[in-house]
Amino acid sequence: MPSSPASGIAPSPVKSLLAIRLTAMGDIIQRIHVTAALARQLPECRITWLVRDRFAPVTRIFASVHDTIPWSREAGLRGFFDVWRALRRRRFDVVWNMHGMLRDSTMALFARAPEKWMQRSRRWPQRHFGFRQLEIPAALHDAHVVTRQQIYLQALGLSTAIPHPLELRPGPVFDWQPFFSGDPLRTFVICTDSSKPAKNWPGFEALTHLILERIPESRVAWCAGRQTALLRPPPAGRFLNLTGVSLEETVALIRQPSVFIGNDTGPTHLAGAVGNRVLALFGPTSPRRYAPWPVGGPRSQVLVAPDRRLERLDPETVFAALDELRHRG
Repeated sequence: MPSSPASGIAPSPVKSLLAIRLTAMGDIIQRIHVTAALARQLPECRITWLVRDRFAPVTRIFASVHDTIPWSREAGLRGFFDVWRALRRRRFDVVWNMHGMLRDSTMALFARAPEKWMQRSRRWPQRHFGFRQLEIPAALHDAHVVTRQQIYLQALGLSTAIPHPLELRPGPVFDWQPFFSGDPLRTFVICTDSSKPAKNWPGFEALTHLILERIPESRVAWCAGRQTALLRPPPAGRFLNLTGVSLEETVALIRQPSVFIGNDTGPTHLAGAVGNRVLALFGPTSPRRYAPWPVGGPRSQVLVAPDRRLERLDPETVFAALDELRHRG
């Protein structure tokens, strides 16, 4: 392969890659866009992902991910030993340490690979770990996460074009899937929570009733990490509550053909990656850096709350944006 003038690295042909990003779901998905770009250009390359075990159902649905090594944080030192053992059984041509925190960097050291790369960071003295440091141009320091991660492709002399939507593997079948047999533009999936309270919009129940009342034959499904329920009963047969189910089942729900609404959270990024229409609600976080990929695409819309405070975002405003999104050509 050609060398990359930006990185100064002259890579050898890559037949096996280890990508490491232990957490969180949205961050993992954003980086899978980049490893999917590598897979498209180097189809002979075997790509392995190392993630926290709770996120393994996410990486395993993508066709560009050939293997997933799960790490159990709850297992303590035993979890680190299991990762060490799994990595020592394999050989890689290159490791992409795509987070750079202490845990990720330590696990990268376990891997048998001649090249180990990470982005240069002021937070952690990587030079003591022997990683090659990839410099992000100053003009991209405030760019989207996916754009910044493209430096890994450049270091291999590859195109930075990101495929979209991402190709998926067949998934498990659940008994609720006939709920999605109707018109995808009249079927909505809403993720009602986020890992951080400041990123949670409080208007999802009001939005749900607006959809059911104003869009004929519409259906709404809810997903969330925490179990919750509508306070006012919905019309029979038009509401599906899958809050509190396993992540594997949540992933199966999100990949159904539908229009997705959610906060700046992992399920929102997954819905965008699989190609569904997505309305993303942003409060304190920056859509310029964290909007669902591809940014500004015809199948996604970002709505930023007034003063970056989600409690000030009116359900009528959200419904209007949603209705416009579903009517796009």
